[in-house]
Amino acid sequence: MSVNFDLDVTNYSIDEIYTILNIEKTKDIPQIKQRVNALIDEIKNGEIDYNYVVFLKNIEQRLIDLRHEEDTKEQIKIYADKILNEKINSIEETYINKYPKGDINPIKRNIVTQVINIDSLFRTNYAATDADNFIYTLINPINKVVSMRLSSLEIPNIWYGFSKFRNNNKFCVRLFNIPQIAMSHTTSNENYSITSTMEFNCVSVEHTIVIPDGNYSSTELEDTLNNYFINIGNGLQYLKFEIDSYTGKSSFYLRRIGDTYDIKEMSKEMIAMEAHNTPELCYELDFAKEQNINNNIEENCGWTLGFRKSDYIINGSVVTPDYFAKKELSSRYGLITSEGAYGTSLNNYFFICVNDYNNNYKNSIISDKNASYLGDSILGRIAISSPSNTILNDNGSDRIFKTREYFGPVNIDKLKISLIDKYGKRLMLNKNDFSMTLEMEQVY
Repeated sequence: MSVNFDLDVTNYSIDEIYTILNIEKTKDIPQIKQRVNALIDEIKNGEIDYNYVVFLKNIEQRLIDLRHEEDTKEQIKIYADKILNEKINSIEETYINKYPKGDINPIKRNIVTQVINIDSLFRTNYAATDADNFIYTLINPINKVVSMRLSSLEIPNIWYGFSKFRNNNKFCVRLFNIPQIAMSHTTSNENYSITSTMEFNCVSVEHTIVIPDGNYSSTELEDTLNNYFINIGNGLQYLKFEIDSYTGKSSFYLRRIGDTYDIKEMSKEMIAMEAHNTPELCYELDFAKEQNINNNIEENCGWTLGFRKSDYIINGSVVTPDYFAKKELSSRYGLITSEGAYGTSLNNYFFICVNDYNNNYKNSIISDKNASYLGDSILGRIAISSPSNTILNDNGSDRIFKTREYFGPVNIDKLKISLIDKYGKRLMLNKNDFSMTLEMEQVY
């Protein structure tokens, strides 16, 4: 080495450094250190400045750093190649396998979906069966079914709020202290019956009121009952029914002199009866007498009208002022107002039951009625979102769970379809039909 030798190690390339040390590039770190130490020993034995010793140590450190960097890059490359090979050799499924292979039969199981269209119009023995309760036989059995889902439903909202079948369309009215002149006749037919007892100064009479089957708005029910009261007479003409447009509550009260009947054609005899209305007149509402013994109180006519008790006795001499009358202060005699609103007990949902004759599932919907179980084959709860006399469509958008999952694959060849209301009774479509689709998942 000369005295004018450049001692800045950064001014040399790697190749030049190896040339200065006179060693091969393949030498490892111990060999590099050994060569540097040998050169330093030579310098110490001579008369060369010790700056050359520092220069050689800097060369050694630079080569060591370079070798560490190369080793790190090599390790990263090896690890990356290992991960890449693992991903290539083991491709994972990107979907959830709901039905994985089991230990007994270790075969991977996939599923297929079949949709069954069921229309009650095409049920077997149409004339002798009803659309809300029939058996549907599949042309080809469906095997290895693991789940069943109600995917769509089209049904006419044609069941009746007041129904002879449900026995919720009757109630009894007893009137006391009726003037004899008000008793024009005693009448009975399939819609109503009257039993009367004549006394010297007053009359007591009992009426069974039967509301014809159907669905009624508040105004329609008011007109129906008030027309009935006036047309039947025998004391009923003194009684008036009303549904408040603000609260929805039902009221009965006694007409007084000056009240209008809201009927255009009134006979002179009927108007004359009004003049003989007396303060002693009182009446009783009995919603339990005509009730089916198997029904609960919430299933009777009174509950539908909003009355929460079975029996009410009203004194006609009790006056209730109406401070909110439109024109002038008025009073109502013998007023009784329901605790609840009219129609709150009507159907706002129903259940669709599908019995597949396989007891291999857990009921997904649990519903009871006064501690009694409604059934073990309920597939779905349907919210009634359309008015009467329209088609209700359910496509699952209400997010109510309507799926049955089996504990293991089952075979299905027939289904018993039934529709029940919240009380567990048949919905009664009144000879109308409905359709639906069932989506079944099969293992293959």
